[in-house]
Amino acid sequence: MIIGSYEFPEDMLFDPLGEVWLRRQDDGSLVLGLTVLSCDFAGDFAIFTPKPAGREYDAGGSIGLLETCKTVGAIKTPVSVRIIESNIEVERTPILVNRAPYTAGWLFRLEALAWEDERSRLVDIAGLAARYAQALARMKELRDA
Repeated sequence: MIIGSYEFPEDMLFDPLGEVWLRRQDDGSLVLGLTVLSCDFAGDFAIFTPKPAGREYDAGGSIGLLETCKTVGAIKTPVSVRIIESNIEVERTPILVNRAPYTAGWLFRLEALAWEDERSRLVDIAGLAARYAQALARMKELRDA
């Protein structure tokens, strides 16, 4: 789906705020990354600090940090998970998140701990379309000011 000048994959689910996406893999694991809009708001990432593999986190828990030259942001999981792995390429080259947020710039591969109970907290891109359209309009206003 295209919203403004941004393309959003339709095979993902998003947290209700639209900051992170999840894609369920054939093996049942989840891949988590930042949305293109989150990347655009944050700016170019310089440091990715993931929490260690093997640890479990409740929904809303911080599983890592992404830093730009101006800010540090927590990466929060929208569902309860165990970290299987983080993307070593993003640890080495954090700008990958900005360049390819839905492909090479993924952040974590996770095991969902309560998927059936918590999946309903997530929305598809159609559910975020109006919110994203408003955010993009606001961004344009700020850039044009």
